[in-house]
Amino acid sequence: MEVGVAIASKVGEYLVKPTVNQVRHLFCFNTIVEELKEQEINLKLARENVNKDVEIAKNNTDKIKGDLEKWLTDANEILADVEGLKEETGVKKTCLNGWCRKAAKKTTIMLKLTDNGKFDGVGHHTTLPGIEFLKPNQFQIFGSSKSAIDDIIEALKNDKIYMVGLYGMGGAGKTTLAKEVGNRVKEIFNEVVMVTISQTPNFKNIQGQLASSLGLSLEEQGEEERARRLFKRLTETEKKILVILDDVWGKFDLKSILGIPFGDDNKNCKILLTTRRLQVCIDMGCQSRIPLNVLNDDEALALLKRHAGKGDASNLNPLAIKIAKECDGLPLALVAIGSA
Repeated sequence: MEVGVAIASKVGEYLVKPTVNQVRHLFCFNTIVEELKEQEINLKLARENVNKDVEIAKNNTDKIKGDLEKWLTDANEILADVEGLKEETGVKKTCLNGWCRKAAKKTTIMLKLTDNGKFDGVGHHTTLPGIEFLKPNQFQIFGSSKSAIDDIIEALKNDKIYMVGLYGMGGAGKTTLAKEVGNRVKEIFNEVVMVTISQTPNFKNIQGQLASSLGLSLEEQGEEERARRLFKRLTETEKKILVILDDVWGKFDLKSILGIPFGDDNKNCKILLTTRRLQVCIDMGCQSRIPLNVLNDDEALALLKRHAGKGDASNLNPLAIKIAKECDGLPLALVAIGSA
């Protein structure tokens, strides 16, 4: 009798143990599946939020941070892996083939990515061009302009010269020539920025334009604080910078108003200013003062022909020649008349 009971008990143990193991396995498997799904949902939500922030940043022309781009790449890759892993469960719902181990590993990675998906800003402002770079066919070199360009570039190469003044009559083409200089000194300067001062300058707006061209965000509201921020940006760098100040009408303090260093403050920062009057160059302390003369009669006719759509060999009627003379060799007037 005792032997029979013992045998029955042993048989029962053999029958119950596999059942318990099966239940334990099923519970473990279901837990792993649920954890995988939960972390997948969390990571997808985090990715959606990051993508929205990225879209806003791109609309603001900001450059997306490198670590954020890597995070998105990693998130996309792991979510794609999880999709493939989930398809396996439809065929083999078992941990014996290593599925649980792979699922647990993917879950851990997604959890870490979700935790790291909270960024303090997704991008930073890109450097805006300070110069509207001209195409080659938009700038025509004549004797006077070639001489001025050569003189300016030579002065900018001189270590003892930190401010160059270009002066000439209104409409003589100073702005166009300054932009052309900006194109040609890219091998000398790491950054070239350009702002317009004008006869009635709004220096706070000019500070903002200068900051944008340098990729700097000015959060300060006061002009003095903004100037100090600009000065810090322009001095705490090893880059060589050329600042072009176009259409200057009178003297002002570069450092305290615009935060532009010069001379001993920072020899890597140089200034090219354009003005109508030689006296402004003197008052601002330009060591090199370069005139931009008007065009002679032949140059004026050539420019008028070009913008009137006439070939170099074309003859202009006497009235057109008289009109060209009335323009007094001023490129701005000749371009406007020729185009009309």
